Parts: sequence; C-alpha cells; structure tokens
Amino acid sequence: EHLGVPDAVMGPVIRGDLGTIKQHLQVLHVESPQMAATYRSLVRLCLPYAIERNLLDQETAEAISSAVSSAP
Repeated sequence: EHLGVPDAVMGPVIRGDLGTIKQHLQVLHVESPQMAATYRSLVRLCLPYAIERNLLDQETAEAISSAVSSAP
C-alpha cells in the first residue's frame, strides 16, 4: 500500500527477463495449462508499470508482449 502498484510490481517482467518468462510459459503449458492464460494476462498488466518506471525499453516490452501473445 505504501509503495503503490507501480513500485510494488516485481519479477521477470520488471527485469525484462524474457528467457524466464518463456520458461514459465513452457512449464505452465505442460504442468498447469489452465493457469497459462492468467500468467500471460499478468505479464501484460505488468508491462506498463515497468515502462513507467523506466525499467524496460520499448523494444524489450514489445518482445515480451510478443512472447506472451504467441505462447501456446
């Protein structure tokens, strides 16, 4: 509550860690396909906060967005 949403969001999206995001999606596809759509949504929701905080450049944000859009 003290930080607000933009500063509280953390994880691979904020770090621009596309490799980890892709690995998460692969594992979710196999182990918990019902959660994969939720994960993709959460990744998309985190992107604007990462950009707002100047932690991601537009190119990385687009690569992450593309990865979650094309994931099975």
